[in-house]
Amino acid sequence: MKMFIASSALLLSLGSLAGCKSAQSTTNTSQETNKVITVKGKITKIENGKDGYTATLEKNKNKSYAVTVSMINLQHSGGTFKRYEVGQTIRATGSSWTDQQGTIHITATSISE
Repeated sequence: MKMFIASSALLLSLGSLAGCKSAQSTTNTSQETNKVITVKGKITKIENGKDGYTATLEKNKNKSYAVTVSMINLQHSGGTFKRYEVGQTIRATGSSWTDQQGTIHITATSISE
C-alpha cells in the first residue's frame, strides 16, 4: 500500500513538472525578441501610460507598429523624451518583438521627427 501511494505521488509530481515546462516553451516560441529596428511612420493612435505613451505608427497601409515611448527608457539610452501627437510623422529606433497576433512592438531608445 505504501508503495502504491509513493508511486502515485511521484507520477503526479512528474506530470505537474511536464505541464509547467510545456506552457513555458509555448510562450517563448511565439515571440521574436531583441532585434533593433528603425521605423518611420505617421502616428495614428496614442495610448497614454504611466511614464510615457504607446504610439501606433503606420508605415504604409499594410504595416503598423506599436512604439512604446517611455521617459525612463529614453533616459537610460541617452535619448530625449518628447510628446508627439496623432498625425505627426516620427522615426523610432529600439528593440522589437512580435506578439502572437503579429503586431510588431518597439521599445524606443531614440525618437525624432
